[in-house]
This record gives sequence, C-alpha cells and structure tokens, in this order.
Amino acid sequence: MAVCGSQAMKFLFTTQIIGFFTSATQQGSWQQVIGAKGVTAGAMSFPNGAWVYLGGGSSYGWIIGASTAGASAFSSSYTPNTGYDYCNGNLASSTPAMLYYRPNTNDTVYPLSCLEIIQNNPLATSKVYTIDSDGPGPNFPEDVYCDMVIDGGGWTAFLNTKGGTSYWSTLGGGFDQTVKSCPDPETSCQYRLPARVTANYHLLAQCGSGSSSVKLAMNPSILNYFKSGTVLNDYIAFPAMVEASAGIYPFNGLQLYTYSGRGWFICGKQRTLATTFANSYYTTGMDACNGVAGSGGTLRLYYREKEPTFVPYPRSCQEVLWANSGSTSGLYWIDPDGTGPMFAYRVWCDMDLDGGGWTSFWRYTANGAGAGNALDIFDSSSYSAVWNCPDPTTNCMRRLPAPINSSYTFLMQCGAQAMKATLPQSVFNYFQTGAAPGWVSLYGSPFPFAPVSNGVNTLPSFSFYGSSGFMFTHSWQTANSFMSTYTPGGYDQCNSISGTAFATRLYYREPQNNTIFKTCLEIKRAYPAATSGEYIIDPDGPSGPLLSYKAYCDMVTDGGGWTAFIAGPNGQTQYAALRQDQTQWYCPDPTALCMRRLPEPVDMTFTFAVACGNFSIKFTPQINQFNYFKYGTSYNTVVQLNSPVVLTPGVIPVRQLWMYQYTTYGWFVSTSSSYPANTVFASSYINSYNYCNGQADSTSQMRFFYREPMNTTFPLSCKEIKDANPAAPSRNYTIDADGPGPLPPYDAYCDMDTDGGGWTAFYAGMQGSSGYFNQFINTPWDCVNPSTQCLRRFPANIGLNYTLMATCGSKAIKFTMTSAIYNLFSQGTVSNWVAFPTAQPVTPGVMPFTGFQIYGGPTYDWIISDKGSSGTSTFSATYSGSTSYNWCNGLPANNLNTTYLYYRAPAIPVTPRPRNCKEIKDSNPAAMTGLYIIDPDGWAGPIFEYEVWCDMDTDGGGWTAFWKYRQGSSYASTQRFDLNAWDCVDSNTQCQRRVPPTVDITYSVLAVCGNFSMKMMMTSTMLNYFQSGSQSNSYSFVTNSLPLSVAGQTYSQLWFYNPTSYGWAFTGTASGTNVFMGATNINTNFNFCNNQAGNGVPGYLAYRPAAGVAEGPKDCYAVKLTNPTLGTGVYMIDSDGVGPNYALPTHCDMDQDGGGWTAFFRGTNGYASGYRPTASYTSYLSDCGDAQSQCMRRVPTDIDTTYSFMATCGSNVIKFIPSSAAVSFFKGSGSGYTPQDQPLRITAGVYTFGQIYLYMSTGWALSNVQGLGSGVFSSSYQDTSADFCNGAASVGNVIGLYYRPATANPINFPRTCQELLQRNASTAGVSGVYQIDTDGPGPLYAVPTYCDMVTDGGGYTAFYTGLNGYANTLDRFYSTAWNCPIPASKCLRRVPPTVDTAWTIMSTCGDTALKFTPHHQTLISFGSSYSSGTYYAYSAEKVTDTVFPLLAGGNVGVSVTMSTTDWAVVQNGGSGTNTFASTGVSTSYDYCNGVNIVDQPARLLYREPLPNPYPTDCSMILLMNSSATSGIYWIDPDGAGMIFPFQAYCDMTTDGGGWTVFWAGKQGYTYSAKQNVATYVNHCPDPYNQCTRRLQYFFDNNYWMMATCNNQAVKFPITTTLMSYWTRATAISWTPVTGVILTPGVSMNVGQFYGSAGWILSNITGQTGVFSASYTSSNAYDFCNSAPAAGVITRLAYRPSPVLNNRPRSCMELLARNKTTPSGVYTLGHASGVTWQAYCDMTSYGGGWTLAMKIDGRNATFQWSAAHWTTPSTTYRPEYPNFDREEAKLATYDLVPFSSIMIGMIPLYNNSMINETIWAYRVLPLQSTSLYNLIGPGSYVGTTYSINWWNSFLPGSIMNPYMTYEGINACPGGTTYRCVRIGNVMSYASGYWYQYSFAGVGGNLGSSTSGILTGGNECTLAGYCGTSGIARNPSFSYVYVR
Repeated sequence: MAVCGSQAMKFLFTTQIIGFFTSATQQGSWQQVIGAKGVTAGAMSFPNGAWVYLGGGSSYGWIIGASTAGASAFSSSYTPNTGYDYCNGNLASSTPAMLYYRPNTNDTVYPLSCLEIIQNNPLATSKVYTIDSDGPGPNFPEDVYCDMVIDGGGWTAFLNTKGGTSYWSTLGGGFDQTVKSCPDPETSCQYRLPARVTANYHLLAQCGSGSSSVKLAMNPSILNYFKSGTVLNDYIAFPAMVEASAGIYPFNGLQLYTYSGRGWFICGKQRTLATTFANSYYTTGMDACNGVAGSGGTLRLYYREKEPTFVPYPRSCQEVLWANSGSTSGLYWIDPDGTGPMFAYRVWCDMDLDGGGWTSFWRYTANGAGAGNALDIFDSSSYSAVWNCPDPTTNCMRRLPAPINSSYTFLMQCGAQAMKATLPQSVFNYFQTGAAPGWVSLYGSPFPFAPVSNGVNTLPSFSFYGSSGFMFTHSWQTANSFMSTYTPGGYDQCNSISGTAFATRLYYREPQNNTIFKTCLEIKRAYPAATSGEYIIDPDGPSGPLLSYKAYCDMVTDGGGWTAFIAGPNGQTQYAALRQDQTQWYCPDPTALCMRRLPEPVDMTFTFAVACGNFSIKFTPQINQFNYFKYGTSYNTVVQLNSPVVLTPGVIPVRQLWMYQYTTYGWFVSTSSSYPANTVFASSYINSYNYCNGQADSTSQMRFFYREPMNTTFPLSCKEIKDANPAAPSRNYTIDADGPGPLPPYDAYCDMDTDGGGWTAFYAGMQGSSGYFNQFINTPWDCVNPSTQCLRRFPANIGLNYTLMATCGSKAIKFTMTSAIYNLFSQGTVSNWVAFPTAQPVTPGVMPFTGFQIYGGPTYDWIISDKGSSGTSTFSATYSGSTSYNWCNGLPANNLNTTYLYYRAPAIPVTPRPRNCKEIKDSNPAAMTGLYIIDPDGWAGPIFEYEVWCDMDTDGGGWTAFWKYRQGSSYASTQRFDLNAWDCVDSNTQCQRRVPPTVDITYSVLAVCGNFSMKMMMTSTMLNYFQSGSQSNSYSFVTNSLPLSVAGQTYSQLWFYNPTSYGWAFTGTASGTNVFMGATNINTNFNFCNNQAGNGVPGYLAYRPAAGVAEGPKDCYAVKLTNPTLGTGVYMIDSDGVGPNYALPTHCDMDQDGGGWTAFFRGTNGYASGYRPTASYTSYLSDCGDAQSQCMRRVPTDIDTTYSFMATCGSNVIKFIPSSAAVSFFKGSGSGYTPQDQPLRITAGVYTFGQIYLYMSTGWALSNVQGLGSGVFSSSYQDTSADFCNGAASVGNVIGLYYRPATANPINFPRTCQELLQRNASTAGVSGVYQIDTDGPGPLYAVPTYCDMVTDGGGYTAFYTGLNGYANTLDRFYSTAWNCPIPASKCLRRVPPTVDTAWTIMSTCGDTALKFTPHHQTLISFGSSYSSGTYYAYSAEKVTDTVFPLLAGGNVGVSVTMSTTDWAVVQNGGSGTNTFASTGVSTSYDYCNGVNIVDQPARLLYREPLPNPYPTDCSMILLMNSSATSGIYWIDPDGAGMIFPFQAYCDMTTDGGGWTVFWAGKQGYTYSAKQNVATYVNHCPDPYNQCTRRLQYFFDNNYWMMATCNNQAVKFPITTTLMSYWTRATAISWTPVTGVILTPGVSMNVGQFYGSAGWILSNITGQTGVFSASYTSSNAYDFCNSAPAAGVITRLAYRPSPVLNNRPRSCMELLARNKTTPSGVYTLGHASGVTWQAYCDMTSYGGGWTLAMKIDGRNATFQWSAAHWTTPSTTYRPEYPNFDREEAKLATYDLVPFSSIMIGMIPLYNNSMINETIWAYRVLPLQSTSLYNLIGPGSYVGTTYSINWWNSFLPGSIMNPYMTYEGINACPGGTTYRCVRIGNVMSYASGYWYQYSFAGVGGNLGSSTSGILTGGNECTLAGYCGTSGIARNPSFSYVYVR
C-alpha cells in the first residue's frame, strides 16, 4: 500500500517489485501493476491499473502513478529531477510518503462470477456487481457488468464499450495490447479473461443498439487470445454458434480474426462489412455491427461456464429414437458431447430410412458443383470452416463433432436413393477435420456399401474423392457418380443420373445393438423349418467393421445352412462380375447375380460347395482356392480340391475335383486335371467352358457356398465302428476321419475280419504294374470306388503309433510305421527304400521274410518287398516302372489280385502283455526258464508283441534274451546286429533281435558262454550296437562287470569290441586277448569261450532292467546308521541305490572320526613295492581285485563338494572337504595341483600343515605343499619322489581314500560369531577363538575361528588374521582357499558363499577400524573365484574416531584392491597415505590408517545384517508418530541393505513435515569447498549444520526436494537429471525445476538448478535471482532468497510423495514401520494412486523383500521374447500375489525402486517339485528405479560373479566352463541362441554360443531336443556338462526387490 499525505492506494506485488525492494534489482523501465485500487475516498483513479518505475542507472528511486506521465504520479522517491514530485496527482515535494506490505487476505467472500450470483439469486438484474474471479487467490475483488437476461443470464462482461475504431481509440487496442483498462465497468471496460476460464466456457458476443447476441463455443486458440493476448494473424472458426437473440444476420458460421497491434473482429466467411458481427479493428474499413456499417453500436463480450443441464439433451437422433420409438423425422435439439464444451443445437433427424435414428450433418437442396459452392465444403482452406447452417431443414453443413468416430455407420442420400456404409479412416477424417484425402478406392476395402432403398445403381467398384468438395462415384467415372458436391463440376450425377436438382444429405448413426445371424447355418439351427431364399446376415457380428447384408441361403442340400458368396448364370455371360481377383463386392441381386469375397470369419475349417443347376458337390479347398475366394489372389493354374463328395444324384463321375483360375479370365471347376469339356462341372470363364455338369449350358444358375463345421457325428474310423458293433461285416461305411476338422464325411472300405477287424482302407486297387492308376506323391485324393479303386492320404489325426496292414489276395502282413513311411502316406513325400521297424504275418501262408521294406519313390508308386528285392521277394506292389515287381506274396501276379493298404488305431488290450522277462518273474516268482510272449513298448507303442526266451534262474532270473546262438566265427555271418534288425529263425536256438528302444544304459547285460556267465552294465557303445547296429570299431571299457559263475573265471575287468562289419566280442583286455565270448568273423582269434577254444559253443545275450530297489546300503555311513556296533570291514554297497548299478564289495572304516567312511582306494604306498592301479583315475573306471587290500574305483556320480574325504597312511588320518577339481579327478578327469578345503587332523601324530594339496596325475598324492618329497602325506603316484608317509620317507604302508556324506558332521555349532553372540550372551566383550561351522548342516565342519566380540558391538567373524605390510603376506586369496595354522594370529580362509553385499566387512589395523558394505566382486575375490582389480564399497563408515577422513572417489570412497600378491583396503583406489590396511600387494601400500608403518595386527572380518531398528526416512518417523518434532534421528534408507544406518536432521514442520535433510551447510563460496558432493559422499559431522550425503540410486521421480535458506523454503520434484548429480556427482548445466513456494517470504519462483563445482538454485540461469547455493568456483552466487547472504545456513531435504491411505510403498517400508511384521501378503501403494498386493519376505537376508515375479521354468510364459519383460505398466495374473506355485508378474515390476534383487529357486524334476522350499536365495546388488527400467529397455548390464555362484542356485547345476556372459539381458550370440533376462550364459569356446549353457530366469526356449526351459539351468554340449552329459535343471523361481 502506498500512502501520500492523507491519500492511500493498494496494488499487488510482482516479481520485479519484490526484486527491487528486497535486493535493489533495478528495472530501468516502467512496469504495469495489476489490481491497483484507491483505498481512501480522495485517492486518484487507476482506470488502466498502476504503473511503477523501479530505479535505473545511478538512481535507485521509485515512482508509482496512474500512467508514466509526471502529473499522474501518486508518490515517488525519484532523484534525477523534479518531474515526478507529485502526491496523488498534485505537485508536492515534501508531503510524507510511506510504503507498506501485508499478506493478501480477502476477508470478504465474493462470488466467482455472474453465474454464481444468478444461481444464488434467480431474481438478480443486469447491472454492475463485485466478484472475485480467483476466489482465495491473490487478485483483488473487482467490479464487473453482469447480464442476467440473455440465454438465462449469468454472463460476466470482460469487454464493454462501443465497437470499431471507437473502441480502439477509447480502450487502447486489442487484447494483445491491453491487459486491463476499465474506467467504467458498465460502459468502458476491457480486461483479459481470468485464469480460471477454460475452453469449456462459452462466449456471448453482443453488438448493436438492439443488443443482437450470438453464443459461441471456444477452442484453445480463441481462449489464448482473450486470456493472454496470443494473436494468430489469421482467421480461426468458432467451433459452434447459436443465435441468442432475434434479428441476427445469417452469417452461416463465424470466425475470429486477430492481428498483432491491430485488434480483432468477428465475422462470417466473406470478411466484408455485411458479414461483420462485431469488431475492434483499428481502421474504419471494418466498422460494422451485426452486418450493419457503423461504429456507434454497443459492443460487449461476456463469458460464462457451460451451464448445468438439469434435463440432458440427447446426444444424437438415435438416442431420440431410443427414448421415443414413435419419433418422426424432423428437427430435434441434441448435445453431441454431453458435458463437453459444445452447446446443444438443432439438427434434422431421419426416423424412417433403415430403421431411423440418423443424424444429419449435411443437407442441401441440390447435387453437384452448385451444392459445394453454396455451402462451405468440408475441406475449406480459407477459414477451416466447421459450421455453416442457415437452415437445419434444408441448407446445413457441420463437421462431425468430436465424439463421433469411424465405427459409426454413415448414410448417403441423393434424391430418393440411399445407401449406408462404414468409412475408412481417411474418408472419415475428411468429414471431421477437413483433411482432404483425394481419391480413396473403396474397391477391395473391408468397408462395403449396402443399399438402403430400392433402385440404387450398384456397380463392381466404388470410390470416394475429397478435395474442393466431395463425391461418391463408381470407378472414378464422371458418368457414374452417386452424389457429389465437387465444386469444379463434371460429376453432377445423382445415382448415375445427370442433374443437379436432387437434394443431397449425409447422416451418421452409432453402432446398432440388435442381433443378426452371422451365417445361414446359424439361421437354420435357430429355425429348422427355414426354406431356401434371401436372408440378412452379419458375418463378423455387431462389433466387426462389416455391415449386415442380404445373402442367398440354401436350406435343403446336405442338411442346409449353406451361405452363397457367388451366384450367377453359368458360363461366360457374367464372367467379368463373378471374379474375386477383379472385384471385392458386386451384388445387385443376392439370389441371381452376386459376388462377394469371403468375409473375415471364414477360414479353411469351413466346407465349401459348388452348385450348377440341380447338381451339387462339396469339398474342402486347398490354400490357393481359399486365398482366391477370400483375397482375390490369382494362382493361374489348375489345383486339386480336397475331399470331393457328391451331394445330389446325376452328378458326372467324380474321382477328383479340380479348379482352374486365370487372372482376368475367370475360373471353372472340373473333375479332371486336363479339363476336357465333358468334365467341366461349373464355370465363369471367358472362353469355351460354358458347361454345367458336363453338358453345354450357359443359362443354368451357378452358385458357390460356404458352411462352418457341422455338429453331425460320424465314426472316425472302421475301428470305432467295430468297437461299437463287433458283428459289423466288411463293407463300405461313412466315416468322418478328422471329426470336427475340415474334411467332410466320406465312404471308406472297412475290413472287419482280418486280425480282429477294424481296418480302414486308404488304398484299394489291383496288384502289379497294370493295376497302377495314381500315386501318393501326386494326389491327396483319387477315389472312384472305396472298395476297388481308391487312394486317399492319411487324415490329420493318424499318428505314428497306428498299425498298418497290407493285403494281396488272401494274404496279409501288419507292420509299424516310421516317420518316412508316415510322410509318404500323409504328405506324399518321396521315400526310397525304408525298413519297417517290425513286420508280422497276419494270415497263414505268408512268404518267408527277414526284413520287409517299402518303396515310395518319385515315380510309379509303391512296393512292399523283403529287404527291397524284386521278384519272389515282393509281397505286393502297384509299381508301373517295370514288371519285375508284378508279384503277390512271392508269386507272379499282375492285375489278378486286389491289394489294399489299411490303418488301425492301437487297441487297448484287456490284459496287457509284459514288457520283458523281469515283469514275468516279478509277477510269478515260480516262472521257469523258457519261451514267453512280451510287448516291449506296451500296447500303445509301435512294436508288436513277440516270442522270446527268458532266463529265469541266473542271478535271480528275469533276463530277456536278444541273441541266442553259437559263438565263434563260423556262426557270425548272419546273426549280427550290424546286418539285421530282426533275424529270428527259432527263439529257442537261433534268434537275433536288436534291443527295443525302451532299453537304455540303466539296464544290465548278461553274457553266457557255455557254463560261464558275466553280468555288466549296458554302456552307450554296447547300446548303440545292440539297438541300431552302429559300430565303433574299437575297444570300450565295460562298467561294473561281475562274474556270476565262480569256477575258472578271472575277469576283474571286461572290454567290448565291435569291429566294422565283423560282429562283436567281450575280452579281458583292450588288446583283444583273454576273450570271454564273441560272434565275430573278422578272424579265428576270437573263437574262445572263457579264454578257452570255443568255436560253436552255445551262448546267449540277455538284458534286464534295473531292479528298482536298492540291492544294499548306499554307502558305509548308511551301514553305520543301521547298526552302530558294526566294525571296520568289507560290506556290499549299492552306490546308486535304486539306480542301475548293483551292489559291490566295499571296504568300510567304522572307527575313525565316528566311522561310516566308504573306501574308493585301498592299497600300499611306494613306487617299487606298493600296490597301485594299473592306470590312473582318468583312464580306468575301476580296478578292484580285492576290496580289502587292492581296490580302485571312481567315486559315484552324486559325490560332490558337500562330502568329506578321509585319507590314511599307516596309522595317520586326516580329513578335508574336496575341491571341485578333486571330485572331478576321482570321477575321471583333471590333472595338476588343487588345494583342499578345511583340512583337519584326526589322529594325533599327523604332521603340521596349513594347507593340503591334491596332486593329480597317473596316480595321486596328498601334500602340505605344491610339490612332492617330504611334504607328502600319502600317495599312489608312480615315482619315488612320492615315497613318503606323513612327511617321512616310508613305503609299504597301508593307504586309503574314503568319502562320507555331510550329514555325518555335527550341526550344533553356530554359523557365525554373531550367531554365537546371540546364543551365548556371556561371550559379549570376550574376543577369542571359538568353534564356528559356517554352513551349519552343510558339508563343512566346525573349525576354530577368531571372533571379535568387542568392536562395533561385536559379533565379527575373522577370515584373515596377520600383520600388515608387503613382507608379511601369510598367503594369498588368489591361490589359497585355506591356510590357518593359528586361528588367532595366522589364518586365511575364503569367505563362505552365504556372505553377500548386505553383510558388513570390517577392516582393522592396529587399534583402528572401519567398516563397509562390499562390492560383489570383492566378495568373489575373497571367496570362490579370485579376480584382480579395485572394487569400491557400496557404503563405508568409521568404526573408531581415529580413522582418517573418508573422501569421495569412484562410486564411494573406500575400496579394496586385489592383486595376485594379496589385498589392500584403500581410499579413492589409491595407495600410500590413502592405504588403511594391506598385506603383500606392494611396498607402496605399507601403511596403516594412512601412516607409513608395518607389522601392525591386521584383520578382515564379516558380520551378517543386524535386525534393523530404524525407519527409512523422516516421513516414516512422522507417519509412526504424528507428534514427532524437528530434530536429529537415526534412519536407514534401505533397511537391511547395503547402506549403514546414520543420523539425519528431520524437519517435521515445513509443508507438513517429514523432510530428511541430506545437505546442510553455510551458504556461499567461502564454505562450499568443504561440502562439495563431488568430494564427499557421506561427510556429516553435524546433521543439522554441516552434512553432505549423496542420494540413493533407487530414488525415483516420486520424491520431492526442499531447499531452505534463512527460514524461507521452496520445494520441487526430483527429476532424473537432478538424480544424476546427487547420486553420482555428474555435472549438469542449468536445468529447469518446477518450484513451489512454501513460505510467504520467498521472493521468486524457483525454476533452475545448476550442479558442477557445487550447486545453485535460482529463478533464472544467471547470477541474479539465486535462492540458495553452495558454489565452489566464485562468490558471484553468494545469495540467499536473492539477498547477499554468504555464511547463512542453507539445507536440502527430500520427502517421498504421499500414497493414498498411507499405504507402504514396499515391503521394506512396511518392515520399517513395524519390525515384527511377519512374512505374508500385504497391500502396497504408489504415489500415482495404484495399489496392489504382493508377498513380503520379512526374514531372508534381513527381510523387507517385495515379490515381483514368479516364473515356472518349464513354461514359455516368461521366455526371453515375452512382452512381460518389455511392456511397462502391465501385470500378469496379479490375483496370485502369494508365495505359491502360480506364475505371476505383479505391479512391483514397474513401481518399486530398489538397491538389490533377490532370486530364489525351487528345483523341479519330472514336472514336479523336488521339495517345497527354496534351494538357495542369492542377492544381486543392482540398483534402479524399477525392474522395468532395468530390464525393459533391453540393454545389457554386466555382472562379474563366478560360475560356482550361478551354479549355487540349484542342486546339480552345471555349465560349460569357458566363455561367460552374465548379468541383465545377457544375449551374447543373438536371440537365435541362448539369451537370459537375469542370469549367466556360457559356451565351451569363444563364439560358440550355439553350444551353450545357462543359469537364470527369462531364457529363450531350450534346445531343440529338450523342449521348453526358460528358468533354471541347462547345459547342452555333451562332454562339457559333467559326467551326466547334457544337463537340464528346471526351476520355479521367485524374483524379489528391496
């Protein structure tokens, strides 16, 4: 408020005024002030607002006045001259003047607008009222003129004066020139529209002495002119207008014209005086009012909210009709957008045509160019005309209103003719926006036109043109227009009739809801009595784009329901109209002349029919005909139609049906591929094919029909008929071979007698070359008579398990199929000679055979012959290539015997046959050795039952013989597996069959020669030979061979030999000596039986499946558990339990270390005299002459690093955990040295060691160094350098190696020192050595470990203890897993895999300590897989105060440097004084806490996450305690995550409180260097006054930042750009922020942020307007709230956006609110308003984990390419949020920011869970604002874990060991090969990504041979995937974030 003398006036502050009076910011120019008003009665008036001058140059004075003139000054302090020495407009230089401020509080509540006044008082009259347009906003109330009469009243004037140039001179120009000028609100006033007015408001324009008024709708451009003065310098049409008073000039639509600096006018399209309604233009040339020249009329503009409609208008004529079905055609009021900006207006409604409800948007009394020139055309370019409606009844044009869309139906009417259509988008856009598309072809489009009235001239094609008017025409022909408004002319036709005197109309109507049938079959089903004729159908239903139309329906033929899509006279008469390749739709008469392409719902499952005259045939089409009928795609050749069936009598003979089509020439249907005239059935072809059913005919009616699949049920096959009626005779029957498939039912010949009957013939004909009539490779169907001449390919439902039968005359054989045979008969695929897997005579007298084969070559059809030979070997044939196959069952025959081919489904036997002899023995233990019938693959398999010889006595019996004959070269010429699949003369004496496919390497083999027998495991080499005849031509070792007949047998090993083309043999050596038995004719060297001459000795080979039960205990520990009193000795051990191996004699140590040790090596040490195996573990599977004293066996396949090993030498015993290399060596692969884990002494006399190494070579040795000699504990190495025992030179000592499962280890020890502290409180404060078992019930055992129970609360577990300095290296993590001779002072152990990035590492040096959360690569280097490098900690803190300052560097300040010479804990990745502690890296690290000193005690220790007692931020504190006051609190932003808890200042007052301060310090350059975020990460000596902390990466844009300076505050959203600075100190230039002022003293709107050398928050991008700053490069920004303020405390704080109902944002936040919250499903919320349910894991790794995804690795749901990974804001099955086995993707994926991902997997086996618990949880310390933002973009994010880490997710997981590519979106070889969303992809060599392995989730589909595997583990390259070959370990996986 300004006071001068006794007068006062008030005005509103502006930014410039505030800047001047707070910071002396000079403007040097006059500024207009809004809201000036006199306060005292004598104060001068301010009709145009007040003006202020705010200093300039050397003058800091100010002036306030009614204008810029001196005599208009109200008061001033201007110093340069006396020109402004006025007070209230009077000259006065010494009158007291004061300036005051106060908050702008409007105590009196005024109405917002004139509408509010009349709503409160309906009797209010038109006059001046006081309103407050912004309510409680800053603007003052003001006087306005209100019109309370026109159109219901409530209009608020914002312009009131005279029009034209009078207005211009009176009020100072247009709205771009004047913000406000209001000397008199009633007669002379103008101001811009208030801020609250939107484009939804209406305007009222009033001009003339008679107060002529029009109501106008606004759009944003019009609003912007009247609201902010934004000019267009052009015309823009008002969206709608309505006359509000009588006497309005017929403008036919109004436009607003605005021009910069020249005012505005409202006028019609012509822009003349006569069409001007009102104006303020600066020249007199446009002075007119309501079309009358002159400028003296009253001019007013008003605004009003869109009035509330108590009785809503209907939106369309259709709604009128729905409300009153009796409504007639006429004018009605409608409001198309309801509550939208448009007002109601009158339209013409047609209530008669096509059911009525049509809304007119174009009506004119004429057609052609005259119509377009009379009314505005839709694409008018001059004014974008949208509305020209002088008379809604006759002459009216309106563009389509916004709610109308292209799904509406449109009606075009010209004269009396009308048709309807749905329009393409381009045509629709023309009528709604005026976008001219030019020509649009409606030919071939999916938007057909349908006549509504009779007499519409429908031609084959239709087009639209839109530009300079519009027209609907036929084929762009000027003489064929349906209607037109084309202004250039030339298309003046109406329904193809020339003339312009036809009324034209356009209407729209919303989609209808009435039900119309889709097909004629639907009508037939609904009305069975329906007769043939025309019906209305809608093929794609009410929601599809097609309109309903009339179609001809045949309701009689073949049950009726046929829908015609072609109809017309047969022959060439109408060929031009009846071609799908030329026309999409031509249908003047649906019954007699009609062609439509097939509608979209029709597909190839439909049946089609063709009719000509009274004759009909149905068929299923080939793809060529279907594409022609549906898309018009020509194929220009003759193509066969599938499965023709005659429907009416008298049809010409139909063996096959063909259709010929040629572009532009039409088509015809014929029963012959060469189509002579008498075979033509129907035609629409231009040339000489005018035939109907084989007769010349060009007049009969021809039609094509379609029909959807019928529900009539026929049997699928002859077997189905036989099963239903066992007495059914052999004859023709009707079957439907594919059921509901596309094939129609047809007749087939059924053999109901042979071999039980039920055979369906698919070939019938005469035997021999003369009987040939067609072949399978040429045709799918050629059937004159099903019982005498018929060929049909297999229907689709026939499978490989079907049986085939071939007959020739009275003889029959049956056989099973292969893929090649199936492909021949189902697809016509060429197949040269192919052997039947099994063949068997069905009738007596079938010719002898050894192996039937079938030929289906490229010509001459098929042959069935024994071994592919001709002549007497032929069983049957229709081969026409020569006469050499004219034989039937081995006898000459040509065209004498009928031959058939049949198929039959497998029958389910009443009593299934046993599969092998063991099943017989198991079901009848008394069964005796002899002949039995078996069916190896069961009734459903392809192999027939057959007779075998069973050994029911040897080794318990149940042996199935597959070779039984005489051994030796004299008998090996025929009974060989490489020659024959089946050669069985007599099952008892001479029989050889390949073993069935059901036999595998789990089976045992019995080899018997004379009286001697051996059993052994089936090896892969043996199986390949005995099952498929594949020869290796080499010797292969036989697994677990065991003599069964004791006398005379000395075979401790056995080898299998199968030389190429010469049979097989079993030998005792790999050189062919010591032969046990054989059948090889390579030479006579193998004619031995049990190493004795034996040519001709009878023998046999037999197989037996694994017992299915264990033959003994699995290991010696199981023996011990059964009877703890048993002593050391030899026991029968079955190492694989129920697996294929059998029990073997094994030495068990039952005494040492609790007993239960299973020996896998027993012997004596010493190279010269001791026992050692004849070859190494890498060469031999076993060599066991005596289990007690001389025995070597490889360890079983399930032995792994969870087992313990024991080694003995004499009386000395040690145990250790074997390395993976050691396990692999004792399984047969590996060499070199490998350290063992946790070596411990068991007996007292064992020598001292820190480590134990295994040396792996042709033997083995255990040593305490990487060498032999005196370090050897025990050895079988073949060199005297290993002749030591327990470190002493000694030979002849008994040595042994044993294994024992981890379950034998005690499990009652704590896993960590923290767990010990929790169990036993008395250990608190007592540091020392304790027994710690790091894996609990796992394989490791408890070992003495140093525990720090004092520092930082205690509970730290040491994993390195020694002295600091380069020279004091104890050992190296690089090469050593374990070296711990003295746990308290000299000890190195790698960290266990349970330690992750959420754990704390503490480093001590001397009496100083610091702690940090480790980088995952640090843990890998300290743990399972060493890697050199420098790895920054995720967060770090001092533990003792004396630690040197922690500065920023890399990610954060503290890092761990790893090298091959050991480790160092340093700062900033440096060395020297930056070193905190180190051992062995180099002398440059010989520092302790930054001081150059060595030999100080140094330790590395770890501690698990402690229960988190702290809230996540200050808003959480306030949420839990609403009365919390501002102060310092402990918080922990990520709960149990990687960030340590810390103290922060909480502002609990400003803007509702809950603000967490992360930066606090003194404002200005002098103090900024100490608080730079680029230098310090977490430097916070005083959370209130001096504190610098970086923000966390997982903050997202749902957080706000608040800046305070000198008790003033602003807030603004945290953006991605701001996050890059506050998380990583990434420099950012000036970036916009959206500031919100929180305190009244803030002098500016904050809008810019700068971050580089410190930070600046300002309202502009320069040095003025600074709100607060901490800039380190200059003092130019030392301002606080725009005032100089160096040294003032300024703070930055953050707060998350509120969530509806205060729901927790994540499970971590939920846990922070209540530490006792259990795991379970909870409802979470997001600042966007989204709520969802998710499972919360509150226990694993500190808890607080939010479930995001559940993935079944056996399914493709979450495969690599699934959209679930890459599509934001989507969920999958969110109704399954629990920890269950239902796949799901929850909203967590998009909405929860995180710093860690946790994955847990449950292993799956045989499609079921192995167990119901997670095998292992693993944590990835990856950070993002959401999983979608991390994974969705597809960018690769690498990690560096070890292969063992990824394998640890699942038991038995294994990967190729060479190339690795791991992390997020790992896809090294492209999506053709393995990719994984989260996980690791590996290959065996560089670039070989197609030979991959992987572990993780979100993989692409598994290898081609193994099916789907998208989650878990897979290894696909045999030989690189462990001993098991290819590995598949699917999992059910859970993905969490925290």
